[in-house]
Amino acid sequence: PTTVFAGDGYINHPDHRAAGEAALYATFPSSESRPIFPELLAEGYEPHKVGELLLNLSMNPNHFVDISDTIEQKIDSLRAHASQIGSGEDAENGALKWIRIRNAEGGKEVGVGYAEHFKLMKFDVPRPGMEADETVDAAQEAMTDATNEAAAEGESA
Repeated sequence: PTTVFAGDGYINHPDHRAAGEAALYATFPSSESRPIFPELLAEGYEPHKVGELLLNLSMNPNHFVDISDTIEQKIDSLRAHASQIGSGEDAENGALKWIRIRNAEGGKEVGVGYAEHFKLMKFDVPRPGMEADETVDAAQEAMTDATNEAAAEGESA
């Protein structure tokens, strides 16, 4: 994938935090590193570069998406998740109310009715001092060559 969506690993239930952290670690730098999962290379899976990661429920959002036209669809979808948010008055005055407030606060940040907000991390932006993607490609090619040489040496040992 070029874009990965995950929960922020900072808050929430322990399993949600663990999933958010795992997504972050799997996205960068692991997704483009040949030495991390050499068994996947043997299965024909090549490393790839993920361009961006969007973390939901971030305490420090920097990216907002207008959902004013779809907020009711979102709420209706969440109502169907009764095992997690409850039902009836409990859901309406609890989780669903909180979600509306949270998305309204996000909307105020960017001048719309409702907005999802994320912590956006872009991995496809050249780092300071790097002139172009060719620099990154050359470094990855050198790493690939070194990894292949190390694998070949291991096979002959």
